[in-house]
Amino acid sequence: MKKIISIILTIIIASLALTSCDNGAMTATSNTTSTTNTTATTIKPTIPSVKKEYNVLVTGFSDGGGGAKKDYIDLDGGSKRKDPAPIAALTFNGVTYNGKYSHTRVEKFYNIDRDVYTYDDGKIEIKYTVHEKSGKIDSVYTYLLKVNKEDYIGRRAYSKEDCIRLAKEYMKQYIPNIDEYILEDCDESTGHKGYNVAYHLKFREYIGDLALPNDAFVDINMYGDIVSFDYYTAIEDVEAFKASGYLESVDWDSVTEAINARACEVFATDENIRKRFDFFRVLNNDVFQTEKSLARMADGRYALQCTAHVFLTTEEFPDLGTIYDVELFLYLD
Repeated sequence: MKKIISIILTIIIASLALTSCDNGAMTATSNTTSTTNTTATTIKPTIPSVKKEYNVLVTGFSDGGGGAKKDYIDLDGGSKRKDPAPIAALTFNGVTYNGKYSHTRVEKFYNIDRDVYTYDDGKIEIKYTVHEKSGKIDSVYTYLLKVNKEDYIGRRAYSKEDCIRLAKEYMKQYIPNIDEYILEDCDESTGHKGYNVAYHLKFREYIGDLALPNDAFVDINMYGDIVSFDYYTAIEDVEAFKASGYLESVDWDSVTEAINARACEVFATDENIRKRFDFFRVLNNDVFQTEKSLARMADGRYALQCTAHVFLTTEEFPDLGTIYDVELFLYLD
């Protein structure tokens, strides 16, 4: 469900006025003393505030830049088996299924482990997971093995807007405040045997502009049937979290500086990359922005999971270059 983004290579031709790292080091903003020759008048220099230091961890690299060797975080999870095997039934579209426990998926750095169950009767195959701590079903993948067009004869076909509404109504049993989520994606696919059209929806919860790791993915067909859904809630009591004032204590300028410096350092310390490129810039413009999502880690602490887009270019052709996406984690406390 949660995918760790690999290094993505694209080519860009643009003129960029961006936050930059020159030769791998962040360009510092200088504070100068300004004076005037008028009698007995002196303008004192601005004293910069002391900013909080943040440690930025790197992920998404296996043999990547030399910088990735420092504070590298491996997000690959493992698995374990419980004895005796736990039991959990699923009611889906009005039918109860008793899946067979197979294993528990262990998430190293997230505050969640999931027990995995499967069910297959030759007509429908279902895989669902149960949050180990809360005991709640938190994802369902269904595969209809036998779907015929005749099954939908006489059924009402819904509009896209109606399907979105029905999907949210269904998800309320798992996410009571789904109406407060933002619909980020609504992809339509056609050609499905039986029901022809399906909508693939992604909902996400936000606090202001900051994305939360509270996502819901729903596939619904044109007849209002939920084909599959998957949801993940890492911060359950969002209102209490807002009231705590936690985010107000974050030094966001320092966060930005730490992300930019670390992202550039990954490439600046790689000898092979330095042979090809002279400058590294973190892109923050209308097209590319550092993506930030709040994450609840396995130790209970909060961190930002970030994707920084770094533009690599040369002194000879400064407007031509390559973009790499770098995955980063930054603890906020």
